[in-house]
Amino acid sequence: KSTLSALHASMPMTMNLIGLGSAEPTQVPGHPTANTLMNRSLLKSLSSLHQDFSYRLPDELRGEQLMAWLNIESRRITPENYARVVWYEWFALPLLIALLLLSVLLHRSRKGSNHD
Repeated sequence: KSTLSALHASMPMTMNLIGLGSAEPTQVPGHPTANTLMNRSLLKSLSSLHQDFSYRLPDELRGEQLMAWLNIESRRITPENYARVVWYEWFALPLLIALLLLSVLLHRSRKGSNHD
């Protein structure tokens, strides 16, 4: 609790906790030897540390879009920025291909000059 309060004091943030457990240990799906205890009372106490922290149960969120609950605005790429965004997303692929071709050509030229 003290670490979370100190972190929020140095770097203001919003924290949304979703309670997935209860006070009883629960088996982790797919791992028969692992148990988890997501203590609901601990999550509630963490969310009460600051007004920017909140806690809700999964049932309360059913049917509600996560982006709406988290208050995240979905933004579209404007038409004038579309070409630039696509270039930034795909730039790594042609660069990687060019570097591979360059390394192959350099390797061949070194091999050819060693035999002469």
